[in-house]
Amino acid sequence: MTTPDTGKGGFSLQGRLFVICGAVLVLILGITGYRMAVEMRSVRQAAQILTDIKTRTQKAFAEQRSYGTADKDIIRNLSPGHIHHPWGNKVTVSAQDQTFEIGFSRVPRKACIRLGTVFDRNDSDFVALKVNGAEVTEIKARILEDTRFCGAGDKADMVWTFF
Repeated sequence: MTTPDTGKGGFSLQGRLFVICGAVLVLILGITGYRMAVEMRSVRQAAQILTDIKTRTQKAFAEQRSYGTADKDIIRNLSPGHIHHPWGNKVTVSAQDQTFEIGFSRVPRKACIRLGTVFDRNDSDFVALKVNGAEVTEIKARILEDTRFCGAGDKADMVWTFF
């Protein structure tokens, strides 16, 4: 049996809304996934920069008994020009006689928590980590989330000290 053409065709209003909601959900999930991937890539790049600077600094000063006078800027011995971390700010490296410090300024909160766990007390050349000027005595993600450290705001200043 055939029915006369009523002139109505296509999707109902509910069907259209369902398709639109589904498309929006897929878009939101895609954007979230992309942001997470970019963040993880930036953290990996920052960890690589940190490790590379640490190794190059130790190698450059291996034959000396110290890293130089306090607050001596030694980054110019490592690279011509300035080194920047993935979030666009300069990386600092300074001598403290028998130790040296690597500083990252204005690191995003989530990245701060992940970067803060790159080195810990089990690393033989690691001395300390300071976040926003406060020394982190226990290197764990839950500790770094504290408002004294990475949880203090959107951005954190981080300084690692090594032998």
